[in-house]
Formats: sequence, structure tokens, C-alpha cells
Amino acid sequence: MYCHAGRGRRRAKPAITQPLFPDDVYDYLLAFLASNPTREEVLAFRPTDAMQQRLSALLARQRTQALTPPEHAELDAYAQIEHRVIQCKIAHLVAT
Repeated sequence: MYCHAGRGRRRAKPAITQPLFPDDVYDYLLAFLASNPTREEVLAFRPTDAMQQRLSALLARQRTQALTPPEHAELDAYAQIEHRVIQCKIAHLVAT
């Protein structure tokens, strides 16, 4: 969406979006990173039970019906986090 910004220039309106995850997911991830985890803690890092249940629910729903755009964005965000965690774990394994 665009709005008129004067003198014929157009500027994009900032999109107001909902967070992809509940605050507790962000809090969990940030608290883990801020704790300066050891190699063993990084390798043992897992999602919380609530995060795993939500991910399982999204995957099950995706198999049976189309996800809504917010659900699809949430699933994509979980996949990106998983990818980053795997990269981090590999880096810790290679470093030793």
C-alpha cells in the first residue's frame, strides 16, 4: 500500500503486523541466547512442549487443509528458527 508523500513521491506505508509467535516463544529463545549457553546446552537445545505441540498442530492442519496466511507465516518462522538452531549446533560440533 502507498500513501502520497508530497511532491509526487510515493512512500510505502509501514505494515502493521501481528507477531509470528506468542511472547513466551520469543522470551524462551532470547533467554536461552542471553544465557551464554555452553556447547552441551546448545547441542541439547529443544523447543518447549508448548512450541512442539503448536508446531505439530500446524503440520497436522497443513496435511488436511490449507493454512491461513498467518498460520503459514508462523510455520515458516518455526522452520527458519529450526534451520538456525541446526546451523548453530553444527558450528558447535565442528568447532570441537
